[in-house]
Amino acid sequence: MPANVVTSAVYLIPRGSNLRIDNHTMTRPPYNISEERPARVAILRALKLGDLLCFIPAVRALKAASPDSSVTLIGLPWARPFARRFSMYFDDFIEFPGWPGVPERPIDYPRIPQFLASAQRAPFDLALQCHGSGSHVNDIVTLLHAKHSAGFHQPSDGITNLDSWIPYPAYQPEIWRWLDLVCHLGGSFAGDHLEFPLSEEDFDDLAPILPRGILDRPYIIAHIGATTRRDQLWGVHNFAKVARHLYHKGYEIILTGTQEEQDLVRTLKEMCEIPAISVCGQTSLGSLGALTRNASLLISHDTGVAHLAVAVDTPSVIIHNRSQTLGWPPLNRIRHRFLSSFEPLRPAIVIEEIEELLSWRYSRPKPPVSSSATIDSFPNSQEML
Repeated sequence: MPANVVTSAVYLIPRGSNLRIDNHTMTRPPYNISEERPARVAILRALKLGDLLCFIPAVRALKAASPDSSVTLIGLPWARPFARRFSMYFDDFIEFPGWPGVPERPIDYPRIPQFLASAQRAPFDLALQCHGSGSHVNDIVTLLHAKHSAGFHQPSDGITNLDSWIPYPAYQPEIWRWLDLVCHLGGSFAGDHLEFPLSEEDFDDLAPILPRGILDRPYIIAHIGATTRRDQLWGVHNFAKVARHLYHKGYEIILTGTQEEQDLVRTLKEMCEIPAISVCGQTSLGSLGALTRNASLLISHDTGVAHLAVAVDTPSVIIHNRSQTLGWPPLNRIRHRFLSSFEPLRPAIVIEEIEELLSWRYSRPKPPVSSSATIDSFPNSQEML
């Protein structure tokens, strides 16, 4: 073991770093956002739609503690319009060029030096690693040469160069993980609800892709795709049975998906044996949000649109297909039902959950849509989803 390292329990602690261990939480003396009021903050979260939506409560806490901070999102290319949509929280966007060990995008090696040089020329006051446990990305965050860096770290990975860190809470809901980190750094809790701002333009964008009058009738969205192996998805025939039942109950059925999922959605439409409406590959981020907002209910796999339904306050039945589900179920498990396809999941069970939700939905009105206000919920590509 190196001479500059001592051990405490399972942690490796650099000598002279003034680390402390409180109830198994260890960090250097924490940076306090509310006291430091960093002028420029960089946040690395190069992930997809659901991941970014689940992070919004954390960045909201950051801005509540330091409203004048200019926050830059470092993300995947698709996320540039996402950052613009959330302009109340994000002031700038930088495209992430990729990094070894990060699977979310191919590495653009020639762009990495340019990316780092640009960040180093005008150093950020605070750089946050908000991509995951830190195993593969803490290094690139420290290479930004911010005045202070922070994030999660797994002590089993050895020593990190982050200035402040806490152990990655693997068994905590995703929303709370990042709230925990930001509030540990002095952020001000401003709710753990998701949100997704909508405008009248988002609703106008639906007109060219939907039959006339469809938004005036009750409809249910079925989203069969997900970023997982197709052999792990709940069967197309199961979705078809549920769609047929709901259609005969008086609901229009709208099928959504990405460009890459068109064959899958086409198969579902054929198996439904009803006049289902497919808008697969035709929706933008905004129009998908508007379509979901206006729906009676969403049924989908555990993917980005599932978190979008939470953000726009539309009831949902989500079928998860991950062996590890901790972290991703909605916090409100009454309005959003989370069912496992790893157990025998019959369509009748899903239909029962849907009908209970629909009866509950129509017992309370939905708040009106505002073109200027953020829509909060309370207790064009595969890249996006």
